[in-house]
Amino acid sequence: MKYGLATLVLVLIAGAVAYAAVQANMDQYSWNYKITVNIETPEGVKTGSAVRQVLNRDNTLFGKKIPEAPSRLSAVKGEAVVIDLGERGVVFGLIEHGSYGELYAAFPTETPASLKGVDYYNSLPMGAKAELPKENWPKMAMFSDIDDPKSVKAVNKLDLSKTFGNGYSWKSITIQIVNEPVTWGIVDRYLSDEFWQKYRNWTKSLNIVERARQMPDLFEFKQGEQK
Repeated sequence: MKYGLATLVLVLIAGAVAYAAVQANMDQYSWNYKITVNIETPEGVKTGSAVRQVLNRDNTLFGKKIPEAPSRLSAVKGEAVVIDLGERGVVFGLIEHGSYGELYAAFPTETPASLKGVDYYNSLPMGAKAELPKENWPKMAMFSDIDDPKSVKAVNKLDLSKTFGNGYSWKSITIQIVNEPVTWGIVDRYLSDEFWQKYRNWTKSLNIVERARQMPDLFEFKQGEQK
């Protein structure tokens, strides 16, 4: 039995090493894009933007590249968009693991996460700009009290007047290909270390069931590592 267990462990280790080697040998690609959220208000258009990065790797399988097959390795790096509405509060356009789909939705192609897709996105000219379809808009969140994580609430993505009243409406969300660095630090200007300590204390005070009931999925403000 011990021999069998040791053999299994060695097989698993060998498999992990082989997988890591395959990952390391894959070609990597990345595209930076600026997501801009525009909101109509009684005082005029309020805008917030952030530069995010989509990363992809090729789908090499046993040394062979398959141009049409999706790689399933897309990822995104960056932070939430911040739209400061003054006395009305701050709206955050969140960033999730799957937010790389913003680029794919704004500039669609048949197989975006494939080598053919890579060629397509590599061909996009710097400055290319398109509107993001509403069905692909990020989740929007805000806080009744910017210092209290428990006050988080979703912002209606279809009708902004339901959140802020008459005179407030969504104008557009655009995606633009840029060569600017990924945006970091804007979220931190609004959500302090003290805020996140309160958030951690809140999460620790809840059991699994309470977390599912009380904590909305509205705390996705960053993805990927900042360098």
